[in-house]
Amino acid sequence: MNYKVFFQLIRWKNLVLGIATLVLIKYYLTPSFIENSSFSFLNFVLFTVGIAFISAGGYIYNDIIDIKADLINKPNKVYIGSFISENIANKTSISFFTIGITAGFIAAVNNNSAALTFYFLGLALCLVVYSKYLKSIPIIGNLVVALLVSSSVFIISLFEKIEFNSIEFQLINYYALFAFWINLIRELIKDIEDINGDFKLNFTTLPIIIGVKRTRDLTLGISIILFIILTLLIFRIKRFNEYLFYYSLISLLPAMLYFIFKLYGAKTKRDYSNSSLILKLIMLIGILSIFTF
Repeated sequence: MNYKVFFQLIRWKNLVLGIATLVLIKYYLTPSFIENSSFSFLNFVLFTVGIAFISAGGYIYNDIIDIKADLINKPNKVYIGSFISENIANKTSISFFTIGITAGFIAAVNNNSAALTFYFLGLALCLVVYSKYLKSIPIIGNLVVALLVSSSVFIISLFEKIEFNSIEFQLINYYALFAFWINLIRELIKDIEDINGDFKLNFTTLPIIIGVKRTRDLTLGISIILFIILTLLIFRIKRFNEYLFYYSLISLLPAMLYFIFKLYGAKTKRDYSNSSLILKLIMLIGILSIFTF
């Protein structure tokens, strides 16, 4: 198998971004509030391996399901059937799911959090169900992806056994909510980008049902609401963390404004692709804000 193709197939950039988020929360954010963590290094490694392998397996499985649509939407980025057979892709996806669930199971049991073993099994099942049944259902599919992505951030607080009414629990959930809304916006934009292939395959995504313009306007509205919430939140926490306040003031908020401006003027598929890239940058800016604690 071509290694370059393999890394593209598992969306290595997304995986690195996700792993970096987990590492920063575990070893930079929570130590600011928790002196003696119950979440050991070994268990955290197993936890991260579980998340990464299940996510990679989900990406591969999604590409298997999406072969026909991708041949229309992005013919130059269809790897299954060209560089790797569908049979090998299926086996690789199953192997990754198995490794991920096993690693997560061991991490949960070692951490005396046996109930959390169901999270990893549920994550894998949800990714399969999403790819096969939910992704073509308007809004529902988008919400499921956003929830799955943000859940890996939230679940750390359960492994750390942080009290629900504590400041650190609230902070981690702020980051989880940020990840949820950014990914929801990205998913809506991706539906606009993929409208041609989805239409030919009789999918019922939001842009197909209500049109590209209305979907863009809805996404724009969500983005503006998120910007307002972030602004209010940032000014609220100024008295607790001035570094985060000024960091957000000169980076996160301007980036959000720029994204809103670009999305407002988006007309072509390339415009929407560029908007999606800006959202990745915003996600990175959000992750790096952890260094202000």
